[in-house]
Amino acid sequence: MKIENFPLNKNILRESPEKEGHCVRQLAQLKNENKMLKEASYLTAHDLKSPLNAIEGLIELLHFDFPNHENHTLDKLRFTVHHMKDFVEDMLAQASVGNVLTPTSEIYLGQLVREIVEADQLEKKLMLQLPEIWPVVTAPKALLQTIFRNLLTNAISHSDKGICKVQIVIKEFAHKYMISFSDNGPGMDEDSIERLMFPFQKGEHSANGHGVGLYAVKNALQLMGETFNVHSEPGRGTEFIFSLQK
Repeated sequence: MKIENFPLNKNILRESPEKEGHCVRQLAQLKNENKMLKEASYLTAHDLKSPLNAIEGLIELLHFDFPNHENHTLDKLRFTVHHMKDFVEDMLAQASVGNVLTPTSEIYLGQLVREIVEADQLEKKLMLQLPEIWPVVTAPKALLQTIFRNLLTNAISHSDKGICKVQIVIKEFAHKYMISFSDNGPGMDEDSIERLMFPFQKGEHSANGHGVGLYAVKNALQLMGETFNVHSEPGRGTEFIFSLQK
């Protein structure tokens, strides 16, 4: 086959070094802009923590000044502030990955789950079936909090039943643990699962979510180099399975 009558190919070859250099410069610029956005996200989230803590403190004080029959309004305010604080914590956790501000440490997963349940008062909204034995893993605590908190609150947000049931199962392998979260919610089809892996997308049955829960879970696990899979069918609940290195 003859190819000498294709001068366009020669032009492409001559232009390749110049185009390659342009692509390299664009990539460097994008990396720099991404770094700046990450830093801006961290600073923004960090600055939001103080006023939210102040608002939460004022709500607690007002609880003592209002009659009991009016406390439901303050409870709604408290829920909203908790919701916003969770969102801010997710932003902080992901924006600070790779930074000295997010060190790894040995984490007892049982204690981590208890702290999340107590802090967010989830025991009033969940019926949990938990493992008898919990492992200790070495990982960034902030990211683990993001993963476990969002999977628990996701089950509540999407529940279509009076009592939201969640079962956590842990299987041990040679170099990792596989952790499963199963709920009794309405389930999802494949299109819904794919859509919820992007930020600010809410499920059909989600009334209170901020639309970043599963995206935050997926992103946190990717940053840790772990796997994340979702198994679900409409009307049959949802199972989230992810790995954690030992």
